[in-house]
Amino acid sequence: MCGIAGVMLKAHEDASPLDQLATGRWLYQMLQALQKRGPDSVGAAIDGASGFVVTVNGGENERLRVRKTLADQGVVGNWLGGGRDATALFHSTAMPTLAVREELDRQLADIRELVGIYMGLRVMKVMGSPERLNALFYLSDTPGVMAIGHTRLATESDIDLIHSQPFTADGPTVTIVHNGHITNYEQWRRRLTRQGRCFISENDSEVIAAYISYRLSCGLSLKESLDAMLVDLDGSFSVLALTQDEIGYVRDGFGLKPLMIAESDGAVFMASESQAIRQLGVPEVSIHEAWPGEARTWMKQSLALWN
Repeated sequence: MCGIAGVMLKAHEDASPLDQLATGRWLYQMLQALQKRGPDSVGAAIDGASGFVVTVNGGENERLRVRKTLADQGVVGNWLGGGRDATALFHSTAMPTLAVREELDRQLADIRELVGIYMGLRVMKVMGSPERLNALFYLSDTPGVMAIGHTRLATESDIDLIHSQPFTADGPTVTIVHNGHITNYEQWRRRLTRQGRCFISENDSEVIAAYISYRLSCGLSLKESLDAMLVDLDGSFSVLALTQDEIGYVRDGFGLKPLMIAESDGAVFMASESQAIRQLGVPEVSIHEAWPGEARTWMKQSLALWN
């Protein structure tokens, strides 16, 4: 039993750039409300940061290598988190040149599976509580437009950062959180490996991120990729997915894992439990349960609309 949560701000006539500060705060509050569903680890991904983000899920050796490589390339920024049981996150407001990004990929190729390199996407994980995540990464003060989060109760794979969510796959980049179990994940892991996809864990949830990324690379939209999951992936699942441009959800055909949805003029909310949304105190929000076998997506609205 894990907990998942997501939020997307919607541009509207009364919107303000300050509204973007609500994204991290709302996600943090929802993760607090869902902590009882997953006390082992907690993670979040929030889109909308300006500049360049690097995350490291490895140990001290990997973090030192990334630090040195960034310094050698003249990339200046701030580090958050780190340590044995927390993601190390580097953020630079300056966008690196293509040559610098290619050099980072080249020098870190042998540990690339442990290193995330993103434009505007912050991914953070810790062992323990939402409060610890917030203390290390200031989630409640992080602006953004779309965000997803996860509280984990480990049932099969190891209790460590590598097996904690969110999971991100590249080519194109997609980030997911998942509550449930994929029964045919080994079959799809082998198939996706043959397609050149890399995996860092034994967690069945990681296959979902790679699967959606693979479907996107084949030309499907996010909605079509989530619909395809209902055909290809067996088991129980409620999944939230985040790309550069969209956020969405899918619930398995039997509705075995809970998923509650709420939408207002200003935001969309998704969570494993209705109380995680209700306790936010957002006015004029009606909460309903996602239908079994339902998939839905929302397009990220341009930040220009907030000015």
